[in-house]
Amino acid sequence: MKNFPFYLIILLVFVALSNELWSEGMFLDGIYYATISKNLSNGIGNFWNLSFSEASGVFYGHPPLAMGLQSIFFSLFGDSIYIERAFSLLTFLITGFFIHLIWKEVMGKQYSLYSWVVLLFWALMPLNGWACSNNILENTMNIFVASSVFFLIRNIRTDNLIHIIISGLCLSLAFLSKGFTGLFPLAFFFLYFLVFRSVTFKAMINKTLLLIFVVLIPFVFLYIFYPPAIDSLLNYVNIQVVSNIQNIQTLHTGPVRGLLNEIKLFSYINTISIYLYISILVLRRFKLINLQKNNFKIFIIFLISFFPISSLTELTYSFSRYDFINLIIHFFLMILILYFFLYLLKNKRLITIRERKDLFGFFSIIILIFVIRVWLGNLIYLFSKHHFISSVLFASAIYISYKIFRKEFLTKENLQLIFLTLPLLFLQYLLYLFRTDIILGYSFLIVAFYIVFINLNRGKLLHSISERRWMLFFILLGFSGVIPMMISSKQGGFYILTALPYLIIAFVILILPVLNYIFNSFSIKRRIIYLFMLPIFILYGPFISYSSQITIPYIVSWKLSSLKYQYERAGRDKALIDDIKLILTELPETTTVNIDFEKHHLIHGYLARYGDISLDTDQSNQHKYLISFENGWSYKGDRNAKGRYLEAETIFQKRRRKYKKNYKKIELNTNKLHLYNYKKEKKRNLNSK
Repeated sequence: MKNFPFYLIILLVFVALSNELWSEGMFLDGIYYATISKNLSNGIGNFWNLSFSEASGVFYGHPPLAMGLQSIFFSLFGDSIYIERAFSLLTFLITGFFIHLIWKEVMGKQYSLYSWVVLLFWALMPLNGWACSNNILENTMNIFVASSVFFLIRNIRTDNLIHIIISGLCLSLAFLSKGFTGLFPLAFFFLYFLVFRSVTFKAMINKTLLLIFVVLIPFVFLYIFYPPAIDSLLNYVNIQVVSNIQNIQTLHTGPVRGLLNEIKLFSYINTISIYLYISILVLRRFKLINLQKNNFKIFIIFLISFFPISSLTELTYSFSRYDFINLIIHFFLMILILYFFLYLLKNKRLITIRERKDLFGFFSIIILIFVIRVWLGNLIYLFSKHHFISSVLFASAIYISYKIFRKEFLTKENLQLIFLTLPLLFLQYLLYLFRTDIILGYSFLIVAFYIVFINLNRGKLLHSISERRWMLFFILLGFSGVIPMMISSKQGGFYILTALPYLIIAFVILILPVLNYIFNSFSIKRRIIYLFMLPIFILYGPFISYSSQITIPYIVSWKLSSLKYQYERAGRDKALIDDIKLILTELPETTTVNIDFEKHHLIHGYLARYGDISLDTDQSNQHKYLISFENGWSYKGDRNAKGRYLEAETIFQKRRRKYKKNYKKIELNTNKLHLYNYKKEKKRNLNSK
């Protein structure tokens, strides 16, 4: 595979972005699904009657397939908290493979090699890293939705009905993984008819009906040959679906807002790409640009304007007690790095000697302004805010003034530079001067307007007609997986997970002309890629404990953690897990234990996952052991919080003295969650003797 190194780099980055993947602690839903899967592998419950714990009864919260598949992993590899993590990572690898196949199928030979770009952008979406770390059912459903879409595209290409049959069966499996949210590809042929108009209305209806029929076939067979399966699914529908529909009072905008929040980065990238795209057309029209390999300066300076970096002060280090000396040291270190970088570019013949001098002078001004702002910032009010962007703008003004003085300003290359970069730098400056959410809101409108325009425009553009239509198709397909969720009374940000791949594909199609220009202009040798992969593997592999935060202000923030760093720590709920581990040293497995507080799902989940412990809130059933919070304390954890003990007294805690009178605390050095033993147990044993 020609781009195999790129895929390896993306895999390493994705695992690093899934920064809690190999850590202890997990989102509540993931704990429950892992526990149910483990129980199923141990013969507790069966596929259609899943069991979380002895006290909880049959679990009908979701269809059973995802947990059934995960139970196979437990049967093969034993019980470990890393089994569910490995399974979760595998689901993303398989989904990524189908995204790669979808891209190759729709883009043809010319752009098929860019599938790694789609996978990179997909991996960079924060929700994917979180979902991979937390073992949610959407991870498994993603496989069947993506495979269904792939086979439907294959049907469009080949008109072979077997692909519709395979796709329908995949959708059946998607339903059995998480329910109705995985059935949005049923709109595939309607959306294709709407966008492409290459199939007749009758053919669209026939194919859609065939797809629906195939989806229903497995359930018809279950109804005839194994009715308990249908009973199980009906329980799921009544508990999850019907009750949610009955509780609908208004449409919820949460899924759409969650989606827009996830794709802020790509909206920003696409806004800039649209500008560059139109700029290339205009510059070509007036013969101010030729798309050859001699525009490296434009590319370098465009990169500066492309990334909204508000501060680089984290790269600074105090070498002495005097700021002026620190300024000089940092200036010369950065100048030295710049010189060697430009020297390598010149040796590779990517730039000329004259261009090297120009770039060296331009970036030296930026570096000087930047280090002055960092170390002597209080002396320069002009750069008290947004100092990096201000530095670039001010350096650009100095550069242009210098060129005018040298009478070299009105060259074709400088006109390209001004036309392409200064408006982008101004856009970034606006991001810091005004409310960023307004700027990003406008960027969404710009992208939407542009997509409509290029699909209505019949003129000669950089996108082909086919590319424009596929772009629109995948946007509609992605939103068809989000909009129906607005009617549910239950809202979760991760519900949109299965719609994200298709929006990413659309965004990459939109920036294809820009990508193609960049990659055709600058060839990167394979040795450079391997050298780049080596430090990534060292930093984020199993060798060192390392974690870093990368933030594009107001847009997105990533946390990258090495495998060693993840393995050595609890990703969430550390204080609670420490207490539970100590308590489990005293409890035999598969024990039922009293609790004297309201049912706490997170504590219930960890105790069931780590020790098959069932919790009983009924105080009339006195068991040998009691688990109780310290007086006046409770525990709080949610999707994004790391979890913490907090001072909060519940009604149960206020009344619990009468519950605890027959129990004696077992000294385990726990923090706020304690274990008690039933004091009368010894007397009862003596009487029995």
